[in-house]
Amino acid sequence: MFYVVATNYDWILRTRVGFCGDVNTVHEHSQTWLLVIAVMHSETIEGGTTNVVATLLSLGTLPQAILARLYSPCCKDLAVDGLDDQTSGDRSLENG
Repeated sequence: MFYVVATNYDWILRTRVGFCGDVNTVHEHSQTWLLVIAVMHSETIEGGTTNVVATLLSLGTLPQAILARLYSPCCKDLAVDGLDDQTSGDRSLENG
């Protein structure tokens, strides 16, 4: 599925999911969700991945894969030294 997302073609993604592809898959080594890879891939290809991200969401991927503290509240800047250990606003994917 990660190779399919890397192509950046939503029609290939839809075809793969039609053949039992899992849109909620997690990369074993890095524990990174497919949706997060799709969003970050725009930096690699220096282009937009909006269609692939939208397709993943429409096919049932869990939006909670992206931590809420990265985008909510939208008017608050993140700390320069990175994320803190607080999990307020984030839901565990395993719990719901």
